[in-house]
Amino acid sequence: MNSIPKQLTVKEASKIYNISENTLRAYVHRKIIPYRKLRGRVYFVTEVLEKWLAGFDVEPRDTNQSGEND
Repeated sequence: MNSIPKQLTVKEASKIYNISENTLRAYVHRKIIPYRKLRGRVYFVTEVLEKWLAGFDVEPRDTNQSGEND
């Protein structure tokens, strides 16, 4: 089983998380997404990026339509 590297390039993050490279670059430019810049190159720390993405998780709402508590 392949594990995800601790640090990802824009291209790698794009493939793994199915986010376009252009979107990732725009988020970096606008400082929306956490990133690291080394020697002029942008990298994402996998653990930090996954925590950031988890902030967008949507919990399912209660489907109990009767209004009664179980």
